[in-house]
Amino acid sequence: NRLQSILESMSDGVIVVDEDRIVLLANPVAREMLEAPDDFVVGQPLYALNRNYELNQLATESLEAGERRQSEIDFLDSRRFIYAIAIPLPEIRDIPGRRSMMILRDTTDSHRLDITRREFVSNASHELRTPLTAIKASVETLQTGAIDNPEVAQEFLARMAADTERMDILISEMLELSRIESGVEPLNIKVQS
Repeated sequence: NRLQSILESMSDGVIVVDEDRIVLLANPVAREMLEAPDDFVVGQPLYALNRNYELNQLATESLEAGERRQSEIDFLDSRRFIYAIAIPLPEIRDIPGRRSMMILRDTTDSHRLDITRREFVSNASHELRTPLTAIKASVETLQTGAIDNPEVAQEFLARMAADTERMDILISEMLELSRIESGVEPLNIKVQS
């Protein structure tokens, strides 16, 4: 009862299979993560729990090699990423055959955060490059003789000042976001009407 209670309260999925890949145990989290069919019951093959080839292969490799195996599996149908570890279990004296325990951790949110972070860096780079390119063009124009015309020079200097201000605002926002993400600064949300 205590073991059952622990398995049911875990945030990670736990599956135990025998050497024939028959599921001996699957906690509720594992069933939910793998989107097990409603009619799945312990005693069925692992592929009945989820038809993902990589998951089944991971269990097979662990059992055959008698070694720990791990993999991050992309479940395309459910758009979910699961980090799976398959660990061979020691043989039990009165129960013949090999067994493997699989521990499953849903890493979907972490993947989404990484994708968001990469997109943010890409967008921020583009947003910084635009004013930087304009500043560079203004400097080159001034260097090629426009600086001798006070009216034109003032116009280009004003553009450079505006682009520099734009870059300063972008960098300040990026630094603030970094401080918020690291927990150094609290998130203060203001609603504008």
